[in-house]
Amino acid sequence: MRALLVLSFLLTLVGCSATHTTTQTLPKKSVVSDTMEMRRVAAEQYPASVIDGSYTLKVVATGQQRNAVFLNTQEDYRDPRNITIALSPKLAKAFYSQHQQQPQDYFKGKTIAVSGELKQVEILFLKDGRPSGKYYYQTHVRPGSLDDIRIVSAG
Repeated sequence: MRALLVLSFLLTLVGCSATHTTTQTLPKKSVVSDTMEMRRVAAEQYPASVIDGSYTLKVVATGQQRNAVFLNTQEDYRDPRNITIALSPKLAKAFYSQHQQQPQDYFKGKTIAVSGELKQVEILFLKDGRPSGKYYYQTHVRPGSLDDIRIVSAG
């Protein structure tokens, strides 16, 4: 009887510990979001997990590649402190249709509130158009629609 009681107690403990999972979320702030905290959380979730959230970020630099638009929080997009707001070609085209201005011109220098997926992305270095075997990581926020981006301040 005593052995049965101990065995059932142990099975209960094992069952409880095996089913517990934790999801990390970032604190919501009304000021510019902590980019290093965003990077840390995205790195912990890499590669499969994505976090949906709302962030306030200052767009310092921009870029474009294959009709996708990138709004960056640092002058150097490879800077570890950088967060990139990645607008898909479809979203960039919709923005231009609505505002008659390129999103990289419209948002540069402004503080924006953006909602979307926060994800760490592996970026390959290319040599002669082919992967070199070298890479680094960027942290992207990917809004799903134009409604997910708004200007907080113009300066």
